[in-house]
Amino acid sequence: MDRDATIRKFQAFVNAEGETLGRLLFWAEREVLERTLARLSSGAASRSGAGELTLTQISLLQQLCLGSIRLTDLAKRLGLTKQAAGQIVDTLEANGLLTREPDPADGRAKVIGYTDTGYTLVSHLIDATLEAEREVANEIGQGDLKTLKSALGRIGGKPGSALG
Repeated sequence: MDRDATIRKFQAFVNAEGETLGRLLFWAEREVLERTLARLSSGAASRSGAGELTLTQISLLQQLCLGSIRLTDLAKRLGLTKQAAGQIVDTLEANGLLTREPDPADGRAKVIGYTDTGYTLVSHLIDATLEAEREVANEIGQGDLKTLKSALGRIGGKPGSALG
C-alpha cells in the first residue's frame, strides 16, 4: 500500500471511529503524568528534587508500587527494555531515591526498592496523583472517572498487587 492510500485509510478510520484508543490512552497518560509532575514540583516534594524528575521516572516510581521488584519485571511493566529501565533506575539510584538489594529468593539477582528519601518522595507523589485525578474527575465527572478506571482495568489488567 502506498503512502497516500495509507493516509486515506487512517483518515477514514478516524472519520468513522474517532481517534484510535492507543493514541487517546497515550495522550491521556501523558496529560495525567504532566499534571502529577506539576503538582509534585510545586509542593513540598520540590525540595527533595522532585522538580528534576521526568515523566518516565515518575512512571517508574509509580510502578514499584511500594514494594521491591526485579529489573526485568519492572521493565516489562513499563514496556521498556531491561537496559532502558536500568538506565532510569541508575539515575534514580544516583539521586538517592532507589536502592538495589540482593533478592531474598535468589542471591544472584537484585531487587529494586525505595530508599527512605524515595518513600518520602512517593508519599508526595501519591498526594500529587490524587490531586491530578481529582482535577480530571472535576472535568469529566466522578462517575465517568470510575467507569474509565474500571474499563481500563479490564483491558489492561493489573501487573501484580498494589504492593508490588
